[in-house]
Amino acid sequence: MMERVKKTRLFENIIQQFMQKIENGEFKPGDKLPTERELVDQLGVSRSSIREALRAMELTGLVESKVGGGTFIKSINMDKTFSNYVQMLTTDNKFLLDMFIVRILLETYSARQAAKKRTEEHVAQLRHTIDLLKKEISSPEIRAAADSMFHNIIAQAAGNTALVSVLSLGAELLRSSIMIANEYVTIMDIISEHEAIFDAIERKDEKNAERLMRAHLKRAHDRTKFILKHR
Repeated sequence: MMERVKKTRLFENIIQQFMQKIENGEFKPGDKLPTERELVDQLGVSRSSIREALRAMELTGLVESKVGGGTFIKSINMDKTFSNYVQMLTTDNKFLLDMFIVRILLETYSARQAAKKRTEEHVAQLRHTIDLLKKEISSPEIRAAADSMFHNIIAQAAGNTALVSVLSLGAELLRSSIMIANEYVTIMDIISEHEAIFDAIERKDEKNAERLMRAHLKRAHDRTKFILKHR
């Protein structure tokens, strides 16, 4: 049974409860979560709060939803080992900046291919990440998760399974670099850049999708370099 939560910062409290239960082993990889109705009864919150928490956890990779099957805790291999490795790398300023260079090389190609190969489902998924960015202006963690998901969906749309795997493996690194890069930029600027890339992909404008992605990542690289230098 879940514990009833206070009616302040509802979805954050819901996520915290799930994370605690995952950490102490009450929820294990592959376990199916209670239904929305059951969670509403157990937690004493609205269905919209439950959905918001589940959506955020799905974006951050804690759970996965299966159509007609429910929501499940994701299998995480080598989690603690990789987490320690990530903590070490995210303190390495040169590595974080080098990561942007690699992303520019890979993701400009990815954006061009996405514009060529994307499906209507990819378009809908990309639009959802932008909508989430607009809705969660006050939550840096969810914004970073939505940001990284935007790039991951583009890689999926490009049909490049290797790039999808690289982004998935380095998801925490990607979120760390995104959160640093976004420290001194307005959320509206980030949304504007994403919308421009999205528009090019939706219109299947390969040249502009590639150009806009390069400009987007170059600006993020320059912001991160400035921030790290003046910390």
